[in-house]
Amino acid sequence: MSLALGTSTTVLAETNDTAEMNHSEFMTMEGNHITEMESEPLTSPNSSAENNLLQTNTKNTTRIETSNPIQAAILTAQTIWPATHKEYCPGAVVLADVYDWQTSVVSAKLIHHPDDAPILLTSKGQMPDSTLNKIKLLNPKGNGKGTHIFIMGSALNNIPESLSGYKITRVPEAAPTAFAAKG
Repeated sequence: MSLALGTSTTVLAETNDTAEMNHSEFMTMEGNHITEMESEPLTSPNSSAENNLLQTNTKNTTRIETSNPIQAAILTAQTIWPATHKEYCPGAVVLADVYDWQTSVVSAKLIHHPDDAPILLTSKGQMPDSTLNKIKLLNPKGNGKGTHIFIMGSALNNIPESLSGYKITRVPEAAPTAFAAKG
């Protein structure tokens, strides 16, 4: 971006160097001479910035605005795995019980490669329709071992008929610390 200011031009330069990815510099060019200037720190916050705020996300933050943990899990999965194309579908889905937060937390190790699995929540062994609908929408591709759905501990008592086409792996109920310690 450049802006002409008489005989000098001000340029906002963004670097492609990953070490400086979030750094921008202002440069003033006069003739063949370039003077670099660091941007000034912010000093005067706008006290009315949140009045009539229409968007709460920023370029670096996505907020999941719900107090319902089951809905929060669904919205998080939708944000990270939009499932608009096969490439954006997860490898698997993890089902954990909303009332067993310890197992849900240690299940987070399945989020990363090779499983690439969001955590969706059940409630006292029952699957909410919203969770079932999200699994269908996500249409997990299967991880390296072909598993589409991990059921953690007692997260689900009965597997719905509509999930019969998926390979399901039950992870037996154990102390969360024991599961976390497994490689």
